[in-house]
Amino acid sequence: SSDVFSLLSKFDVHCWLLERRPMMSDRSRLITSVGVALQACGPEPIDDLAVLSDLLRRHLQHLFLYRFPEHYSDVLHVLLNGSASGKMSLSCWYMVLSCIGCAVDCTQLACLVTPPPTSKQLTHNMVLETMAWLSDYFNKQKTQDRRFSDTNGPAGALYANWRSYASTLCTFMMFLAKTNIDFAANSSDRKMSVVDAEDALKTCWKATVGLFDAWIHCFKASGSMSWVPQDAPLAMQMFAAFSECVLHMQRSFHVCARRGRDAMSLLWEHYCTDLSVTSTPLHALQLYHARLLEMPWEEWLPTLQHIDSMHAMHNDHPRECFLFLGRFLPHLGWRSIIDGYREASSSGVPSQADSSSQLHAKVLRLLAVLCSDPTVASATDSRILRLLVQAVDFDWSVLDMSGFQHALKWVEDVGNPASVLNPESSLTYILRVLYAAAEFKLS
Repeated sequence: SSDVFSLLSKFDVHCWLLERRPMMSDRSRLITSVGVALQACGPEPIDDLAVLSDLLRRHLQHLFLYRFPEHYSDVLHVLLNGSASGKMSLSCWYMVLSCIGCAVDCTQLACLVTPPPTSKQLTHNMVLETMAWLSDYFNKQKTQDRRFSDTNGPAGALYANWRSYASTLCTFMMFLAKTNIDFAANSSDRKMSVVDAEDALKTCWKATVGLFDAWIHCFKASGSMSWVPQDAPLAMQMFAAFSECVLHMQRSFHVCARRGRDAMSLLWEHYCTDLSVTSTPLHALQLYHARLLEMPWEEWLPTLQHIDSMHAMHNDHPRECFLFLGRFLPHLGWRSIIDGYREASSSGVPSQADSSSQLHAKVLRLLAVLCSDPTVASATDSRILRLLVQAVDFDWSVLDMSGFQHALKWVEDVGNPASVLNPESSLTYILRVLYAAAEFKLS
C-alpha cells in the first residue's frame, strides 16, 4: 500500500482537472476506479490503508465538485454500490453529504476531510430524481431480500444488510424529502390558490412515501417487514424521519389545515390503509404507534370520513390498532374540533348544515364502542377516562335521537353490566356521557 500511496500522492487531481480539463467520460472512469480502490481499503481502514483511504476520498471530493452536478449521480452510484457490499467507509458518505449541504454527525470520524466552504445546492429536479431513484433502488433490494428469505431464512434482510449505513441514509433521505417540500412550498406561496397548494402537498406526500416505502412498510400479502425486532432502533429512526417530514409538510402547507386535506389527514389515512393492515406484525404496529402518538394531533381537524375510519378500527384492523385508538383519541383537540364543526354548521352552506350533529353522533358511538371494552381503559393508563370527563360537557344539544339510540344500544348489547358497580370503570364513565347527551342533570 505504501507504493500505491506514493504514486497516488504525486497525482494532483485538483490540478489535473483545472489544467487538463479532461473529458467527462475520463472523469467518470476515474470515479469508478477511485470507488473500487476505496472499497479495497474497507469500511474502517487502519494504519497505511487509513492514509490511503483519506487520499482517495480527497480525490473523490475534487471529482465530485468539479463542474457540479455532472458527477453527482456517478458518485452516488459509487457510494451505494460500495455500501451494498459493506466495504464503503462512512466518511465517504459524510464527505458527499456535507458537499450538498446535508448536515451529518461526523464527530467520531477524525479522518473526515474538511467540507468545502460553500456547499453545492441541488436543483428541484435533481432532488426529485434522487428520491425516485433511491425509492426504486431500495424497493428492488427489499424484493430481492424477500425472495431470498422465502427459502433461506427470516425476513428483515434490508436493515440487516444496510445496518452500518441505515442511519446515514436516513439523514440523507430526510434531507431530500424536506428540500423537496421547501421547493414545493415556496412555489405554492407565489400566488397559488388553496387547491394548487393541496395538489403540491399531495405531490410531496407521494414522493416522500415512495422514498421511505421500502424501509417502513410491510409486504401486505405476507406481513414480512424490512426489519426484525432487534433492528427496531434503526427502524424507529427511519419512521421518525418519515414522520418528521410529515410534520414539515404540515408546517409548510398550513393553508390546507382547515380543509381536512392537510398532511396530518394524509398521515391518518396512510395509517388506516397501509400501516395498520391485518398482516402487519405486532412489533411493527407498536413501533408505529409509539411514534404516531408524538405527532401534534391536537392541531388536526378530522373530517367525518376520518371519524368513520376510526370506527373501522374495531372490526377491520388488528386488535392492537383498536387499543391504540383508545390512546390516540385523547390527543385530539376536541374543543377546537367541536368549535370548527359548529362554525361549519352555522355557515349557511347547505352541505354543512348538519355536520355538527353528525360529528356528535359519530363521536358518541365511537366512545361507546371503546368504553364497552374494559381492556381499552386498562391498556391506556385511563387516558380515555379523562376524555370521557371532558365529553360530558360537549354540546350534545345538537345530537339527534338516532345518534343517541345507536350509542345506547351498543352499550346495552356489548357492555358488561357488572362493570357499572365499579365507579371507575370505563362503562360507568360512558353512562355519564350518555346521561349528559340525554340532557339529564348529573349530580
